[in-house]
Amino acid sequence: SSGINAEYGGDVQKIPLSSVRPLTKQFAALPIQACRAALCGVMPVDGTMVWSEEAKKFFSAAVSERMLWVRLVAQDSNSQILWMHIIDTSHAETDIYISNSLVEKGLGMRPPQTS
Repeated sequence: SSGINAEYGGDVQKIPLSSVRPLTKQFAALPIQACRAALCGVMPVDGTMVWSEEAKKFFSAAVSERMLWVRLVAQDSNSQILWMHIIDTSHAETDIYISNSLVEKGLGMRPPQTS
């Protein structure tokens, strides 16, 4: 039988299409649910806050169409930015931190240490 994969609270299950219902107008009118976020432990290689096109393409490919883990590290109360690690756990040998991959590919660098 045909069905779709549905996610609820981190659990993904295949459910039959006959169980799918239209979204009610009450929920279709919700505002966009988004927040400002930044990767921990990495910054653009030129020391600015502007990522190169190559870095943006790499990041997009690394995070698109896959299940990833996000570990919240901090929230900047002034800017309301959530600082996080994005982790690809799909590799059997080791977890891949996207920030590390950016540095290893020369697309990012470690920020200077502050005391």
